[in-house]
Amino acid sequence: MLFSIIVPVYNVEKYIKECVESLLNQKTDSYEIILVDDGSKDKCPAICDNYAEKYDNIRVFHKQNGGLSDARNYGIERAKGDYLVFVDSDDWIADNALSVFSEILSVNPVDVLITRLTEVYPDNTVQKDTHFEEYLKEPLTKERAINWIVTKSQNSWPSVKSVVSRSFVLKHNMRFPVGMLHEDVDWTAHLCLYAESYAGTGTEWYYHRMNRPGSITTAIKGKNISDTVLIASKFIEETENDESDSVKRIRERIMKSVYSKLNLLKKCPKNEQDEVIKTVRDNVEIFKIAPKTKYKVFAAVLKMFGPRVALKLLNHING
Repeated sequence: MLFSIIVPVYNVEKYIKECVESLLNQKTDSYEIILVDDGSKDKCPAICDNYAEKYDNIRVFHKQNGGLSDARNYGIERAKGDYLVFVDSDDWIADNALSVFSEILSVNPVDVLITRLTEVYPDNTVQKDTHFEEYLKEPLTKERAINWIVTKSQNSWPSVKSVVSRSFVLKHNMRFPVGMLHEDVDWTAHLCLYAESYAGTGTEWYYHRMNRPGSITTAIKGKNISDTVLIASKFIEETENDESDSVKRIRERIMKSVYSKLNLLKKCPKNEQDEVIKTVRDNVEIFKIAPKTKYKVFAAVLKMFGPRVALKLLNHING
């Protein structure tokens, strides 16, 4: 079995059938579908069970709600395929996706196969990273792969963009951070850190539903900001003795995400803003990594006057 498709499921009864049907339409039979019901309170558990009764390549697991990371980890630990494919339960994939991946990986079995996304909005569709095929005309070394992910790609972090060797994941004990938002930042940063071999495809295959009501990616809360700071702090501490150019670029890209999230502070309730300010104060050392001039100014003000003044300045600079 070549692929394990891991699908965390939580209260998406409106979308889950479209997702699963797209997985069943694949033009290969060398795959399994792992549906992880993360304590759904709607009709998803019954829908998943009905699919499992009809199709031998679908396995369903019901568990208490633990969040997206916990559900993905649950699937990783039960997967049997050579490669892991992550699909969110409100998204769908093209019917030639796995056959394209299989053709590449059967010739070149790498740690990570990098792909791209198509974002589907209520009123339009946007194909991301259309310049990837041009980039792939030269060999995708580790250095060029990391450069693509953290510098050239239009969306660096989504875990669904990477088809990953299961043996590689198990070797490095990779898991998504449970209880954290923006877990994909941590996951993809560590893919870049650990993976030694890469391949890529510009095939249009993954359709990512955007701005869905109730999606955790549409809400802005203090935790979105604080967790990004904490993920950055952990990674920077973990790699503090690695001064390679590739790792420096990863750290700088993570910090760009941190600064971007900090600019959303004004949209959070007052009590959540206070928690973010505390998190910034507790992790002040990471802000010495400042990829732009305005971030260098922020870091200097942070050091002299503290996070409240620095954050007000940053929001003012960014408008």
